[in-house]
Amino acid sequence: MPTLRRPVIRQPAERSPKGLALAVRYGWQASKVSKLENGRQTPSETDIQAWCEAVERPDEAPNLISTLRAMETLMYPGAVQRP
Repeated sequence: MPTLRRPVIRQPAERSPKGLALAVRYGWQASKVSKLENGRQTPSETDIQAWCEAVERPDEAPNLISTLRAMETLMYPGAVQRP
């Protein structure tokens, strides 16, 4: 299954918050951070925006959200499209 974890989700260690710190910051379970990092969970648009803020790359969020929408269209062609 395609994932959105590259290039924003994997940042150099000095810029990337630790998983637990990220979970606490956004009220997520630590397991959610792990699943997002390893491509086992598809992020929501809100998740993408939060993650991009956390790694100091908010400018990447619109492109990643666009990619997410394109993937959803390919995976679920009959689903209702978001505006």
